[in-house]
Amino acid sequence: MRTQTRSCFADAVGFTRTELMATVAAVGLIALIGIPSLGEAGNRSERVVCLNNLGQLGRAYQMWATDHEGFLPFLLPTSRGGIQSHPMAGNVYFQVAALSNELRAASVLACPSDPTVKRAVNFSSGEGGLINPGFQNNAVSYFITHAWDGSETGLLAGDRNLEATIGASGCAYFLTSTALDGRFTAWRESIHMSSGNVLFQNGAAEQTGNIQLRNLLRLPDEALGGGQQLHHLVMRLQ
Repeated sequence: MRTQTRSCFADAVGFTRTELMATVAAVGLIALIGIPSLGEAGNRSERVVCLNNLGQLGRAYQMWATDHEGFLPFLLPTSRGGIQSHPMAGNVYFQVAALSNELRAASVLACPSDPTVKRAVNFSSGEGGLINPGFQNNAVSYFITHAWDGSETGLLAGDRNLEATIGASGCAYFLTSTALDGRFTAWRESIHMSSGNVLFQNGAAEQTGNIQLRNLLRLPDEALGGGQQLHHLVMRLQ
């Protein structure tokens, strides 16, 4: 007796043209929804890396201070191991190079969202090193402020994408060493889309918007008459 076999595909029906077009449209819609989400996830991931970089910078400063009677490099003269008044101290790379033993990895000085930064591989003057003339300030994504008071909420460092509308103390904007009036400071969009990460003197790092930034750069009214504070900032050329 012959047994008839039947293909499991015998009753399969192909897509109609309408169904095919609907499927393609659905896939396209999913892609449009998913791609921005991937971009936002990437931005969040880069911001986390940036915050971690600043956190490591803060720990390096604390370790350095522990070995130097509680002082930071820019508060001690060269005769005591610091960089105060050193002719190269107006360069942000020189400021952070003083922490090479504590930081260990020069790559943490580069924010992944910074479009122009060069990632240094070490602290040497060799190829790819922080001290190499081709890197130096261009290998640092952060500013350092010398407005040190040891407070929990005092500002120590942050993303370099600062912007100001008026000058202060006759200093030009975005040179390696400048002073900015906190009431007129904001974040530019070039790195973290009108926001930025900051490092506090207690070692904590967090994201801030423009209002928080201005508050961080302001003293009480009785201090400077008008609620403004001029911070000495050391940062890379914009």
